[in-house]
Amino acid sequence: MEQYIIGFILLLTTTVAVGQSKDELPYVYFTPQSTGKTFGTVLGEAKQITEIFAKECPKAQLAEIESDADYRISLSHIEAGSFARSPQLIVTDPWGTPLKAIEGDNISTEMRSACTLILADWSDQALTRSKYLKAVNEGFRKDGIKGSAEIVGDNLVVHSERANRMRFHMLLANYKTSLLYRRAGIVTFIYTNDADQSFAYFVKSDEVNENYDVKATGKAADTAPKSGVAVENSTVP
Repeated sequence: MEQYIIGFILLLTTTVAVGQSKDELPYVYFTPQSTGKTFGTVLGEAKQITEIFAKECPKAQLAEIESDADYRISLSHIEAGSFARSPQLIVTDPWGTPLKAIEGDNISTEMRSACTLILADWSDQALTRSKYLKAVNEGFRKDGIKGSAEIVGDNLVVHSERANRMRFHMLLANYKTSLLYRRAGIVTFIYTNDADQSFAYFVKSDEVNENYDVKATGKAADTAPKSGVAVENSTVP
């Protein structure tokens, strides 16, 4: 499961608009899904497309390689007659889930729509928590590992039978991990096997505790509100 989380975080390479520093803006990668002169005539060259997006969406950044992307925009088309084709954009979120297919005959308008969609998804803290918890808990079930993830108050708690110091630091190896937690409004990331191994990462101070007292969090769990998705997905078969 830890390999899944690590791979998930590395693939995500996600950030959040807190102070709006360069690293905290979403990265967008464009993937052409159609070729041919007709398509090129409608949408223009790829460079022109990205330039239009950069102009219409200054609060996002263009990713040069796909692995750096938070969101992906697939450039496709729909048939609009015997010879005509209209552009279609398919926007995919950091979890690989298509958000929406945007169609029209004005590429600038479509880019503005894609920008609005991306920034709304990016800034939705509750949605980020939901998607993260769902991905982690589904990964536990898929890999057959005993574990679960939940959010207690503003603390992200990952319970795993394989929790240890090495895996904890591997999870934090990518500097954008802390930006993911900031995006989700996480104060403390707690990683525990619910026995003799408990670790904590404090997001604001960027500090770790390798001997964290998880019992305090356990007591808080009895009264603190949990994310709805954590309740739905934290049970492991």
